[in-house]
Amino acid sequence: MGARSEIEAGGVAAGRYRIVDRIGTGGMAVVMLAEDTVLGRRVAIKRLHAMSESNAARFEREARLGAYLNHPNLVTVFDTVEDEDAVLIVMEYVPGTRFSDLIERGELEPDHAVEVLRCVAAALDHAHKHGVVHRDVKPANVLVRDDGVVKLADLGIATAADVTRITTQTDVVGTLTYIAPERLEGDDPGGPAADVYSLAAVAFEALAGRAPDRGATPVEILERSDDPPPDLRHAWPAAPPRAAEALRRGLDPNPRRRQASATRLVDELDAGLGSERDEPPTQPVVSPRRGAAGVRPPHWAVAAIGAGIAALIAIAIAVNSLGGDASDPAKGPGADGGERESSPPPRGDEPPAAAAQGEGDPARGAELNDRGYQLIQQGRPEAAIPMLKQAVRSFPSGTADLAYAYALFNLGNALRLSGRPDEAIPILERRLEIPNQTETVRRELEAAQDEAEE
Repeated sequence: MGARSEIEAGGVAAGRYRIVDRIGTGGMAVVMLAEDTVLGRRVAIKRLHAMSESNAARFEREARLGAYLNHPNLVTVFDTVEDEDAVLIVMEYVPGTRFSDLIERGELEPDHAVEVLRCVAAALDHAHKHGVVHRDVKPANVLVRDDGVVKLADLGIATAADVTRITTQTDVVGTLTYIAPERLEGDDPGGPAADVYSLAAVAFEALAGRAPDRGATPVEILERSDDPPPDLRHAWPAAPPRAAEALRRGLDPNPRRRQASATRLVDELDAGLGSERDEPPTQPVVSPRRGAAGVRPPHWAVAAIGAGIAALIAIAIAVNSLGGDASDPAKGPGADGGERESSPPPRGDEPPAAAAQGEGDPARGAELNDRGYQLIQQGRPEAAIPMLKQAVRSFPSGTADLAYAYALFNLGNALRLSGRPDEAIPILERRLEIPNQTETVRRELEAAQDEAEE
């Protein structure tokens, strides 16, 4: 049977797959919905447009990789067959919605976006563990099944890390918006860090409603590679600072500065968003991307008069420091990121035991914590460590003050971000003993433990 009839409804491909409909067309292939007349199930079939030698090799590799990688969040490959002049890959059919369509319709709340991203991250980490880099992570390749199961599709341009690159230097495969800068250099096909970058770009778009602004051409993107990574708050002003920081790390032009894994990226993003979910309700804000009530504003309004007001302000600053709005320079002492007069120098660079309490000045501790947090948000966690150690010491022994809890968390976070996870672990374990935002603290502790084992 000729190739033309195979892609039309009613045609039969490879002698057993009756074509039901065409469900997608890409640069290299057409995807069809078909009925497997032998097993009586619906499948998706990808058929290459043109049979150039390089494309055929890439297409056949997709089948091998898809069959080799077995993960609940990856589209399963059932078979690969040759029919006339075409190579067909028979895959699991995923009835549902593309992630790109959900983003375009503005139907995603942050919690739902994170759930989807976490599934994609799990699939990517599984692939990376087996030496496979996806290289085309984008919203259109993320499928959300009708029952909510998330599937990452299209390993057609993936490469095994230990296999010679198929594509040529002029044949950069993938959608430009989501391609890591190193892949545009020409010689670098991109490793797992390139997929982390792409996932960060997808996450940015899912939360902000638009992709990060990187440039319109490969040359423009490379020319801007020395610019700071895109800031989520420029597109979504209500974004929590910690969430924005997580994506800035993921979108860093230097792959060595990105998160070590896709799951680590999502963990940090979720922790940043989670600090907002755990705050008391405040007046809802309209998110410009949704036109409806969005994430709560990440700031607290504190207005008081009287002798006892300093303690209330200290607590408000501390709550803000875990998930506050770093873009508001009017929030208490040190909210300008430490540009004011610095705090007294710490008493040496003590080991983790220095987190013991004792100086008995909670208001000072909350102020130092806020200033240390701002340094973390500026990407200066090492500079924040002495200040945060001083903050922790400022609280009296045995206190259960929330400001002390947040100072512990920020110190542990700064130590981990500075490449000192062993020191972060006991700090975060102490923080976990305080019953507040337990899940967020546990994720940070697990991240430190994972990094300490590497």
